[in-house]
Amino acid sequence: MKGFSSLRFLVLLAVHIATCGQSFSQPRSITPTSGTPQSTQVGTVFPIPFGAIVRDSSGNGVPGVVVTFTAPAHGGTGRFPGDSVSVTRTTDSSGSVTAPIFTASTVAGSYTVQATASGVATPALYFLTNLTGPPAFVIAVAGSPQATVVNGFFSVNLRARVTDEVGNPIPNMFVLFRAPLVGPSCIPPGFSAVTDSTGTATAPLLGANLIAGSYTVVATVMGSARQANFFLTNLPGEAASIVVIQGSGQGTPVHTTFPIRFRAAVRDSFGNRVPYVIVTFTAPSFGGTFEGGDTVAVVMTDSLGVAEAPPFTAGGTVGSYVVKVSVRGLLTPALISLTNLPGPLAVLTSQLPTEFAMGVNFPNPFNPITMIPIVIPHRAEVAVKVYDMVGHEVRTVFAGTLEAGHHFITWDGKNNSGNIVASGIYTARLTTNGGKAFVGKMTLMK
Repeated sequence: MKGFSSLRFLVLLAVHIATCGQSFSQPRSITPTSGTPQSTQVGTVFPIPFGAIVRDSSGNGVPGVVVTFTAPAHGGTGRFPGDSVSVTRTTDSSGSVTAPIFTASTVAGSYTVQATASGVATPALYFLTNLTGPPAFVIAVAGSPQATVVNGFFSVNLRARVTDEVGNPIPNMFVLFRAPLVGPSCIPPGFSAVTDSTGTATAPLLGANLIAGSYTVVATVMGSARQANFFLTNLPGEAASIVVIQGSGQGTPVHTTFPIRFRAAVRDSFGNRVPYVIVTFTAPSFGGTFEGGDTVAVVMTDSLGVAEAPPFTAGGTVGSYVVKVSVRGLLTPALISLTNLPGPLAVLTSQLPTEFAMGVNFPNPFNPITMIPIVIPHRAEVAVKVYDMVGHEVRTVFAGTLEAGHHFITWDGKNNSGNIVASGIYTARLTTNGGKAFVGKMTLMK
């Protein structure tokens, strides 16, 4: 009887120990049950809540265990309600726990959220990714502004960065670069590149075409209305030629200023005008002088490659000559053809003529001034008029009394209204109060 009682006591003790152990089992592991891996766009809520289960050493769920969910504090991360990087929840009767909603931050990237419990050495891990948003910005990060000479290569590659609305770089995006198809541009005028891991697309090394000037290369990406602008300039090459663009072929009476200023353009070998080049205008000593009394004027071309000489005054010698326009290093100068005319109504000789006459105008052809020689044997009322080819009067050049002698009447190529007439053949007509008339043809050539 005593032995049976001892056995019964041992059985009851074993049951009690087993029952007590089950009631106070300790957590030994924590395992994710949902929410990993997953991803969502920056600034949005992850679609699947984080779930976990806490088990004891026998694999049974342990209720009443406090579980802490913790996200990284910086970089690619997210926030629980209350803008918190951590939150605690208690396991239910089955040992399961679910975290509240979790919102991705505005920084793209992959990271891990941990779930930990007291007494458990290894946390549960949730592998998350914050995805970039759609492309919103295209930004020029290198290669603007820059310049190179025509037919040369730019030294810096154009680089454009694509980001979403909050500034995250977007990889693997096709970026289209477009330059003007006419005028100053680059070679090639259109091309594409793919963004790398930093969201940057790098263009190939570009060359300048043969036309000088400034222009813009535009970088765009599908899905964004914004664009990056790269400001490029094709500089003209070295001076290769010089040409007169204004002032040649004119005449003026002696000791008067030529009405049209001299202008010359400097060009490179591709025809582009070259700015800021020293140009020298040189006149013969008998021809005339520039403002200040010198026969030489040194001028720099402006931003358009044009040099304008100061006013030029005819000397006292009647006749034609040239002003040379030169640039250092160029063998061939440009030439400005000029004529110093006698003064209006100038008397060239004291020997009195015996009859009326009209000579051939000079220069002829002319532009726009010419001189008409007439001979008056005695004091008389005369008129010199110009007509077009259909007989319409263009200009009364002179009407009045002249003394006996040789005279020169100057026509400046204008009509009676003061306007320059068109190129063509005109007739000069001298009439006297005695009924005599003389005519001659003149050619205005612009």
